[in-house]
Amino acid sequence: MGDMLLWFSVVLILFAVGNLIANLTKAKISAVFVTLLLFLILFVTKVIPSDIIDRAGMTDAASWSVPMIMFSMGTMLNIRQFIDEWRTVLTAWLGIAAVIILVIGVIVTALGIVPKDILEKGKLKGFINMVVFAAVIPSLASISLTDLISLIVPVVAMFAVSIVAVFIMMKILPGWKIIGSKPLAFGVGFCQMLGFPTTYLISNEVCNAVGETEEERAYLMSKIMPKLVVGGLACLVSVLVAGVMAPML
Repeated sequence: MGDMLLWFSVVLILFAVGNLIANLTKAKISAVFVTLLLFLILFVTKVIPSDIIDRAGMTDAASWSVPMIMFSMGTMLNIRQFIDEWRTVLTAWLGIAAVIILVIGVIVTALGIVPKDILEKGKLKGFINMVVFAAVIPSLASISLTDLISLIVPVVAMFAVSIVAVFIMMKILPGWKIIGSKPLAFGVGFCQMLGFPTTYLISNEVCNAVGETEEERAYLMSKIMPKLVVGGLACLVSVLVAGVMAPML
């Protein structure tokens, strides 16, 4: 138990550093980026064990956090808002599929079975955000220093090309008209580089950092989060489809 609490505390401290920097910079420097970078550096230098999330007792919680987030997202949308998100899916260049949990959340909230924004009502949103973040961390543990060095140039080049392509499509060409906002369309277009749950985490931190009152944060959440989350899911589905089809080609 003492060992688990020790590693759980280490994880919390790293998350806290990321959140602190994001808050100080009004999310201009993302907590997601800072925290992932800290974990990556500590993994590569062997300062922390590769199975730190497991040692911290967060593996099981991380496995059910994503479905809970999807259900909670559904409880934040009414049926009209959910139907309107077809524009987001189209902007992400892929028809979304299999978002069953999200649909269930929308329906049970519309029927009054559960309250709107159920995680906020239960005061669990902060904890679930941390746990869903923990689900992303273990993938970094397998990266070695050699891998990191060899990946720097192609990753930077890929991001640069993607940013230019999305900028042209969503800022210069009329692709932004699908959503109706150039900045928002650019964000949705860039979901291809992030995917879910990263799009959820980033939209959550930006809304909390920029909104000065509870009402402002709630308004920003309702406008930004559904689009980025659905866009992230749509792009995630494209990756899964590509993985299935690649061996067939």
